[in-house]
Amino acid sequence: MPPCSSAVPLLLEAPSWRNHSAMTNPPAITIRPEQPGDAPAIAAVLRAAFGHDAEARLVETLRRDGDLSLSLVALGGDRIVGHIAFSRISILDKGRETTAVSLAPLAVLPGAQHGGIGSALVEEGLRRIAESGVRLAFVIGDPAFYRGFGFAVEPAQPFRSLWTKAPGATHMVRALRPGGLEGLAGTVRYPAAFADLPRTA
Repeated sequence: MPPCSSAVPLLLEAPSWRNHSAMTNPPAITIRPEQPGDAPAIAAVLRAAFGHDAEARLVETLRRDGDLSLSLVALGGDRIVGHIAFSRISILDKGRETTAVSLAPLAVLPGAQHGGIGSALVEEGLRRIAESGVRLAFVIGDPAFYRGFGFAVEPAQPFRSLWTKAPGATHMVRALRPGGLEGLAGTVRYPAAFADLPRTA
Protein backbone atom coordinates (compact mmCIF):
# COMPACT_ATOMS: atom_id res chain seq x y z
CA MET A 1 0.00 0.00 0.00
CA PRO A 2 1.15 3.56 -0.56
CA PRO A 3 2.56 5.43 2.39
CA CYS A 4 2.10 8.85 3.85
CA SER A 5 5.01 10.82 2.43
CA SER A 6 6.37 13.85 4.21
CA ALA A 7 3.82 16.01 2.41
CA VAL A 8 0.70 13.83 2.59
CA PRO A 9 -2.05 14.13 5.24
CA LEU A 10 -1.86 11.63 8.06
CA LEU A 11 -5.26 10.08 7.48
CA LEU A 12 -4.38 8.32 4.26
CA GLU A 13 -2.75 4.94 4.47
CA ALA A 14 0.00 3.38 6.50
CA PRO A 15 3.69 3.97 5.71
CA SER A 16 5.76 1.77 3.38
CA TRP A 17 2.86 0.72 1.18
CA ARG A 18 3.88 2.43 -2.06
CA ASN A 19 6.06 -0.63 -2.64
CA HIS A 20 3.17 -3.08 -2.68
CA SER A 21 4.82 -6.18 -4.17
CA ALA A 22 3.12 -9.42 -3.15
CA MET A 23 4.48 -11.77 -0.53
CA THR A 24 5.59 -15.19 -1.83
CA ASN A 25 3.12 -17.06 0.38
CA PRO A 26 0.52 -14.61 1.64
CA PRO A 27 -1.48 -15.92 4.60
CA ALA A 28 -5.16 -16.73 4.25
CA ILE A 29 -7.22 -13.89 5.65
CA THR A 30 -10.82 -13.31 6.63
CA ILE A 31 -12.47 -9.92 6.32
CA ARG A 32 -15.44 -9.09 8.52
CA PRO A 33 -17.12 -6.05 10.07
CA GLU A 34 -15.74 -4.68 13.31
CA GLN A 35 -17.30 -6.36 16.34
CA PRO A 36 -17.67 -5.25 19.95
CA GLY A 37 -14.34 -5.76 21.65
CA ASP A 38 -12.26 -5.17 18.48
CA ALA A 39 -11.43 -1.54 19.30
CA PRO A 40 -8.17 -2.18 21.24
CA ALA A 41 -6.77 -4.44 18.51
CA ILE A 42 -7.77 -1.97 15.79
CA ALA A 43 -6.04 0.84 17.67
CA ALA A 44 -2.93 -1.32 18.01
CA VAL A 45 -2.87 -1.99 14.25
CA LEU A 46 -3.22 1.72 13.49
CA ARG A 47 -0.46 2.71 15.90
CA ALA A 48 1.90 0.04 14.59
CA ALA A 49 1.23 0.86 10.95
CA PHE A 50 1.46 4.65 11.23
CA GLY A 51 3.91 4.98 14.11
CA HIS A 52 1.77 7.47 16.04
CA ASP A 53 -1.69 7.88 17.58
CA ALA A 54 -3.46 10.23 15.15
CA GLU A 55 -5.36 7.62 13.16
CA ALA A 56 -6.20 5.56 16.24
CA ARG A 57 -7.71 8.67 17.82
CA LEU A 58 -9.54 9.46 14.59
CA VAL A 59 -11.23 6.06 14.46
CA GLU A 60 -12.03 6.16 18.17
CA THR A 61 -13.74 9.54 17.76
CA LEU A 62 -15.61 8.51 14.61
CA ARG A 63 -16.86 5.42 16.43
CA ARG A 64 -17.90 7.40 19.51
CA ASP A 65 -19.70 10.04 17.44
CA GLY A 66 -21.56 7.51 15.31
CA ASP A 67 -19.85 8.70 12.11
CA LEU A 68 -18.50 5.34 10.90
CA SER A 69 -20.43 4.04 7.91
CA LEU A 70 -18.35 0.87 7.78
CA SER A 71 -15.42 -0.52 9.74
CA LEU A 72 -13.83 -3.76 8.52
CA VAL A 73 -11.00 -5.84 9.96
CA ALA A 74 -8.75 -8.41 8.31
CA LEU A 75 -8.01 -11.50 10.38
CA GLY A 76 -4.92 -13.65 10.01
CA GLY A 77 -6.08 -16.66 11.98
CA ASP A 78 -7.72 -15.13 15.05
CA ARG A 79 -5.54 -12.00 15.04
CA ILE A 80 -6.56 -8.63 13.59
CA VAL A 81 -3.85 -7.66 11.11
CA GLY A 82 -5.58 -4.96 9.08
CA HIS A 83 -8.33 -2.36 9.26
CA ILE A 84 -10.24 0.01 7.00
CA ALA A 85 -12.79 2.66 7.90
CA PHE A 86 -15.38 4.50 5.84
CA SER A 87 -16.96 7.54 7.44
CA ARG A 88 -20.15 9.37 6.53
CA ILE A 89 -19.60 12.69 4.75
CA SER A 90 -21.91 15.19 3.05
CA ILE A 91 -21.69 17.13 -0.20
CA LEU A 92 -23.31 20.56 0.10
CA ASP A 93 -24.29 22.48 -3.03
CA LYS A 94 -26.89 25.25 -3.35
CA GLY A 95 -28.92 24.03 -0.41
CA ARG A 96 -28.85 20.41 -1.51
CA GLU A 97 -27.11 17.76 0.59
CA THR A 98 -25.88 14.42 -0.76
CA THR A 99 -24.46 11.64 1.41
CA ALA A 100 -21.13 10.06 0.46
CA VAL A 101 -18.29 8.29 2.27
CA SER A 102 -14.62 8.91 2.93
CA LEU A 103 -12.15 6.03 2.94
CA ALA A 104 -9.77 6.67 5.84
CA PRO A 105 -7.76 5.30 7.43
CA LEU A 106 -6.43 2.09 5.89
CA ALA A 107 -3.77 0.16 7.80
CA VAL A 108 -2.06 -3.24 7.89
CA LEU A 109 0.41 -4.43 10.52
CA PRO A 110 3.98 -3.90 9.27
CA GLY A 111 4.75 -7.62 9.37
CA ALA A 112 1.71 -8.42 7.24
CA GLN A 113 2.13 -5.73 4.56
CA HIS A 114 2.80 -6.36 0.86
CA GLY A 115 0.57 -9.45 0.85
CA GLY A 116 -2.59 -7.95 -0.62
CA ILE A 117 -4.43 -7.47 2.68
CA GLY A 118 -4.89 -3.74 2.20
CA SER A 119 -6.16 -4.23 -1.35
CA ALA A 120 -8.60 -6.86 -0.16
CA LEU A 121 -9.91 -4.48 2.51
CA VAL A 122 -10.43 -1.71 -0.04
CA GLU A 123 -12.22 -4.00 -2.50
CA GLU A 124 -14.51 -5.52 0.12
CA GLY A 125 -15.22 -2.17 1.70
CA LEU A 126 -16.16 -0.54 -1.61
CA ARG A 127 -18.37 -3.52 -2.49
CA ARG A 128 -20.30 -3.23 0.77
CA ILE A 129 -20.59 0.55 0.57
CA ALA A 130 -21.90 0.33 -3.01
CA GLU A 131 -24.47 -2.25 -1.97
CA SER A 132 -25.69 0.12 0.74
CA GLY A 133 -26.74 2.60 -1.96
CA VAL A 134 -24.11 5.31 -1.45
CA ARG A 135 -23.26 7.16 -4.68
CA LEU A 136 -19.68 8.33 -4.11
CA ALA A 137 -16.53 7.45 -2.19
CA PHE A 138 -13.70 9.94 -1.61
CA VAL A 139 -10.11 9.26 -0.61
CA ILE A 140 -6.93 11.28 -0.06
CA GLY A 141 -3.93 9.22 -1.12
CA ASP A 142 -1.55 8.01 -3.79
CA PRO A 143 -3.19 8.06 -7.25
CA ALA A 144 -0.89 5.31 -8.50
CA PHE A 145 -2.43 2.97 -5.94
CA TYR A 146 -6.03 4.11 -5.76
CA ARG A 147 -6.55 4.29 -9.53
CA GLY A 148 -6.56 0.50 -9.40
CA PHE A 149 -9.82 0.69 -7.42
CA GLY A 150 -11.54 3.16 -9.75
CA PHE A 151 -10.63 6.40 -7.96
CA ALA A 152 -9.65 9.37 -10.11
CA VAL A 153 -8.34 12.89 -9.58
CA GLU A 154 -10.06 14.84 -12.34
CA PRO A 155 -13.67 14.06 -11.32
CA ALA A 156 -12.87 15.31 -7.80
CA GLN A 157 -11.93 18.81 -8.99
CA PRO A 158 -15.46 20.27 -8.66
CA PHE A 159 -15.45 19.35 -4.95
CA ARG A 160 -13.89 21.43 -2.17
CA SER A 161 -12.88 20.05 1.22
CA LEU A 162 -10.52 20.38 4.18
CA TRP A 163 -7.86 18.80 2.00
CA THR A 164 -8.25 20.78 -1.23
CA LYS A 165 -5.27 23.04 -0.47
CA ALA A 166 -3.33 20.76 1.87
CA PRO A 167 0.31 20.39 0.74
CA GLY A 168 0.81 17.11 -1.10
CA ALA A 169 -2.81 16.01 -0.71
CA THR A 170 -4.44 14.33 -3.71
CA HIS A 171 -8.21 14.32 -3.47
CA MET A 172 -9.87 11.52 -5.47
CA VAL A 173 -13.39 10.26 -5.96
CA ARG A 174 -15.07 7.16 -7.31
CA ALA A 175 -18.69 6.79 -8.40
CA LEU A 176 -20.19 3.68 -6.87
CA ARG A 177 -22.96 3.36 -9.44
CA PRO A 178 -23.46 4.45 -13.05
CA GLY A 179 -23.99 8.19 -13.25
CA GLY A 180 -23.07 8.61 -9.61
CA LEU A 181 -21.13 11.81 -10.29
CA GLU A 182 -23.65 13.45 -12.58
CA GLY A 183 -24.81 16.86 -11.41
CA LEU A 184 -22.72 16.83 -8.25
CA ALA A 185 -20.25 19.47 -7.07
CA GLY A 186 -19.78 21.64 -4.01
CA THR A 187 -18.27 21.41 -0.54
CA VAL A 188 -17.44 18.07 1.03
CA ARG A 189 -18.15 18.23 4.76
CA TYR A 190 -16.20 15.75 6.89
CA PRO A 191 -17.07 14.65 10.44
CA ALA A 192 -15.70 16.85 13.20
CA ALA A 193 -13.07 14.21 14.07
CA PHE A 194 -11.13 15.04 10.88
CA ALA A 195 -10.61 18.66 11.92
CA ASP A 196 -8.18 17.52 14.60
CA LEU A 197 -5.84 15.83 12.12
CA PRO A 198 -2.72 17.66 10.93
CA ARG A 199 -2.95 18.50 7.24
CA THR A 200 0.52 17.12 6.52
CA ALA A 201 2.55 14.19 7.77
